[in-house]
Amino acid sequence: MYEKKDTDYAFIRFPRPLIDSPAFSSISIEAKTLLALILDRSELSEINADRFTDESGSVYVIYTVEEVCKKFGCGKARALRLFRELEGCGMITRKRTNGCMPSKIYITPLFLNGLKQNTPKSENQTLQNLKTEPCKVPKSAATKNNNIKNKNINNNSSIIGFARTEDEIRKQIEYEFLVCDENKGLLDEIVMTISDILNGTSPTVRIGRDEIPRGLAVSRFCKLDSEHIVSVMWQIEHNCVKIRNMKSYLTAMLYNEPASYNAAVTAEFAYNRSNIG
Repeated sequence: MYEKKDTDYAFIRFPRPLIDSPAFSSISIEAKTLLALILDRSELSEINADRFTDESGSVYVIYTVEEVCKKFGCGKARALRLFRELEGCGMITRKRTNGCMPSKIYITPLFLNGLKQNTPKSENQTLQNLKTEPCKVPKSAATKNNNIKNKNINNNSSIIGFARTEDEIRKQIEYEFLVCDENKGLLDEIVMTISDILNGTSPTVRIGRDEIPRGLAVSRFCKLDSEHIVSVMWQIEHNCVKIRNMKSYLTAMLYNEPASYNAAVTAEFAYNRSNIG
């Protein structure tokens, strides 16, 4: 009989289909690991169902962005992207709560049923049997929301109105998961700045000293996602130069961010790597 030793470790169960099934091949290993952590946490929620059951009788999980940042050693934008990746595949849904309480996370029944049916005796059964197509991960929040923006903002901005535009922008940049007491003012100003561009009617938009065709400007602003916004806010918070015209400065930063973000991240990584030790 096996005897437990002091060197034994605690383990988190990692569903085998996440590795073996082609239906999950497009999902990053980090997102799969986060899903395993959420599934592990869900067992505690079920044990304490009296505390983690909503008004409809559904059990939910609390797993904060801050916890993900700590466990994965990443920033808030990266943690949000992992949550968004799992949501995009229909594995989880997040529901924002009132006030400062963390979001409730629900593991979708379809995904759970797919895991349960994927036993060793039926190894060929995957979520592809439940869906007509494999899960596909959206490349970014901009890709996921382009149809909404193009229909409801870009082409019909005069109809939907400024308030509607702001609502769509908040969804686009995942406002509710970024906002806190410290950054709310700046985040609201960013939303209003983007709304001004998308609701404008002039043929050009002034970016810095240049007049940019409005179509090009709108296209660039529609690519903004939560990672871009986090980067812009960080740059503003660490700025050491006096800003005379904040709106003009902010407009230029938002316009340039989608084109320079990846290059900036690569340069920062290269710098940190070269200065290790």
